[in-house]
Amino acid sequence: MVVYGDAVNEPILKKAHVDTADIVVVSVGSIIPSMSIIEKVRLLNKTCYIIARVKQIQNMESLYKLGADQVVPEKLEIAIDLFNRILVKRLFPQKDINRILTHVRSLSLGEFSGKDIINRPSVLDDMPNLNISAIQVEPNSLADGKNLFTIQLRSRTGVTLLALKRGATIIEHPAPETIFQQGDIVYLLGNPEEVNLASELFFLEN
Repeated sequence: MVVYGDAVNEPILKKAHVDTADIVVVSVGSIIPSMSIIEKVRLLNKTCYIIARVKQIQNMESLYKLGADQVVPEKLEIAIDLFNRILVKRLFPQKDINRILTHVRSLSLGEFSGKDIINRPSVLDDMPNLNISAIQVEPNSLADGKNLFTIQLRSRTGVTLLALKRGATIIEHPAPETIFQQGDIVYLLGNPEEVNLASELFFLEN
């Protein structure tokens, strides 16, 4: 359904069912109409999640105070996207790129960086030698048909088994008695050397 009209007007917002919406996106170029819309949306709906676009970082605080849950600074995100493309073209490692962009966002957004649910820094960004790798269990490999306790994955290789995917099912933090089956996907946390060592347990030896 498409509703045409000025979103500053409360009847238009009600016609668009803003009063019962779960999520409301406010994407207006000017700050004054954006503020008015957010204020009226919040009066009509106390619980909806409001995502708003703003051009300038200095206007973010006003939208948050009026009830926005997530404010996206347009010019900053465009600049970061361009910078990201430059770093990729220069063949920077992805972890380094993530760390650089997180630092740029943090410096630019200040106290509002913690409200960003999409670009939150990961603990792995501060651990450049650690990776999460996905490995498939091959038939007749050392791990096939055995459990985590038997193959002694952690003590033999140093990696941590974070999860196991079997078909469409994800098993988080598998128990020691969980038996590996061919076709399973295991998610391992470790440095490249540890992951390479662990992969020998899941790959069929030539």
